[in-house]
Amino acid sequence: MSELRQAAMDAELWEAHLELGEMLLEDGRSPDALAEFQAVLDARPNSEQALLEAGRLLVLAGRQDEAQTLFERLIAIAPRNVEGRIALLELLISKHEFDRAVEQGQAAVQADGERADAHFFLGVAYEARGDWALASQEYRSATERDPTDFQAFLNLARSLFKQDLYL
Repeated sequence: MSELRQAAMDAELWEAHLELGEMLLEDGRSPDALAEFQAVLDARPNSEQALLEAGRLLVLAGRQDEAQTLFERLIAIAPRNVEGRIALLELLISKHEFDRAVEQGQAAVQADGERADAHFFLGVAYEARGDWALASQEYRSATERDPTDFQAFLNLARSLFKQDLYL
């Protein structure tokens, strides 16, 4: 078989693993989906989608360090990947690495300032550090971008209260 034909078959195979992983994920079969995304990464180590989805599944499985490695790989190859930055931001918050979380949140907001979730989680990271003024700015930005985000409004109210400011 020619090398070109083999490469085409390999490309179809990893794409099939990616599609199967997505279907299994939708079906709620996380361990099977993770295996498919890892198969994609074996063939295409820089697949942004596989890195993101595998990382998310590893977080759910309690394998935070492995997830962090995948999210960091994703950001290294695609620095403007907001989904990856937000996933890493959430993970760093859960690991109480607030300074690093703030860095990722700032980068996520810089990459796409219209994402309410980026502002929200950056606010959470600032709040965890005790930076109430910065937290309230980010929560306000989140509520402006998504006026249905009740949690952002609650966090905004709390952060203003902590500063003796009121809505």
